[in-house]
Amino acid sequence: MCSYVPHQKTHLYTSTAREPIQSTYQQVICDAYSKITHVFANYPGSSHDSLILANSAIPAIFEGTLSLDGWLLGENGYPLKTWLMTPFFMPATMSEMQFNRKHTQTRCVIERTFGILKMRFRCLDRSGGTLQYSPQKVAAFFVACCVSINQGCVVDIDEEILEDLRRRDGELHVPMPLNPNAPAAARERRAYLAEELLHRL
Repeated sequence: MCSYVPHQKTHLYTSTAREPIQSTYQQVICDAYSKITHVFANYPGSSHDSLILANSAIPAIFEGTLSLDGWLLGENGYPLKTWLMTPFFMPATMSEMQFNRKHTQTRCVIERTFGILKMRFRCLDRSGGTLQYSPQKVAAFFVACCVSINQGCVVDIDEEILEDLRRRDGELHVPMPLNPNAPAAARERRAYLAEELLHRL
C-alpha cells in the first residue's frame, strides 16, 4: 500500500487529490504484526500505485525463481497478479462479497501501520505541516521513521483517529481502471481464495 508524505519543494511532486498538495509517495509492505518488511520511497505524489509497484523490486521477487508461499493484498490501485490479490471491482456472488470483506479487514493492518507512523511522526501527516526539504531527504526521513517503528517506537492509536487517517488517505488514491484482461491465473487464484473463504465460515 502507498501513502503520501507532504512537503514543499517542487511542482513535480503535486498530488492529484482534490486538495492538491506537494508530496512524495511511499510504497510500504508490512506483516500481520505491523512490522514493516519493505519500503520503496521517493516517487512524486502524482504517481499511480501501479507505477510505483512496477518500478520496485517486488515484482521481480514474486515473479522470480524463488517459490514464495503466500501473496500480498493491495487496494484497487494495484493490478491483480497471482501474488497480489485485489478486491473484486463489482462483487456478484456471496464468495466475492465475503472475499472483499475479509480483504478489507486484513488490509486494516497496513492502514493501522500508516496510522502509527503518522501519529508517532507528525511530520509524515498533513496535520503536522509540511517538511521543508527536498523529496530525496523526505524519502530518507520516511525510511528512518519506518526503521524506528520496527525497533519498538510504537504507540496505541485510537480508532476514531485511524478512521480519519483512512478517509484522508483514501481521498488521495486513484483506483486502477477495470481490466478484464487481467492474467487468467490471477483471476482464477482470487476466485479460488474467495470460494475457500466462503466455505470456511
